[in-house]
Amino acid sequence: MKISSLVFLMISLLSLTAYPQISGPNFEGARTLKPGQFEFAANNSSEYSINLGKTEKYFHSFGTYIRLGVKKQIDLKLAYNRLSVGRYNDGLNLIQISPKFSSKNGKFALRLPFGVLFEKYEYHGTSEYETFFLISARVFYTPVSKRIFELSIIPMSEIYFHKAGGSTTSYGLNLGLGFSNNFDIWSIRPEAGALFMCEFTWGLGISGTFTIGGRDN
Repeated sequence: MKISSLVFLMISLLSLTAYPQISGPNFEGARTLKPGQFEFAANNSSEYSINLGKTEKYFHSFGTYIRLGVKKQIDLKLAYNRLSVGRYNDGLNLIQISPKFSSKNGKFALRLPFGVLFEKYEYHGTSEYETFFLISARVFYTPVSKRIFELSIIPMSEIYFHKAGGSTTSYGLNLGLGFSNNFDIWSIRPEAGALFMCEFTWGLGISGTFTIGGRDN
């Protein structure tokens, strides 16, 4: 799949509004898994806002995901995040599924997550439940991809559909790093980014990659 640098720049300039980006950092670069590869990861992240010099935490998230190489230049990711968010004492649970398509040279990729967010809260002494939906687009540009180090620039957009109708769109731009002695086996990935209007996020992920059935593709 060919993704031009022009499209990448256009998406990265979409900085008109900003709201908390529920699904958080990515903890991956542009490369996709090979067919027969399976990846398991765990990550931890937080999002903050800065207002008049005061920093406020929006939420803290612990997440995990599995990723499977489907075919050449395509993989599929299933992710779960548990979020602690201000007034939501019982937290939020987010489940996402997303295909990823990469360019032949492994420098560009597009991931398209679809998510379901489950909220539990107390209302007049009774537990109430709500379900929301998220769709997202994430473009990966990995200009540096060495045997032991990766650097990725990741513009993102996310649409959050409200229970009362309507939607909210947020835009962000992240910088992700990867460290390993063999990215086909494991990696550690710190990531930080900005949502426009003085909001920022950071996190750390660690992953292990395995080959199903001992295949080497």
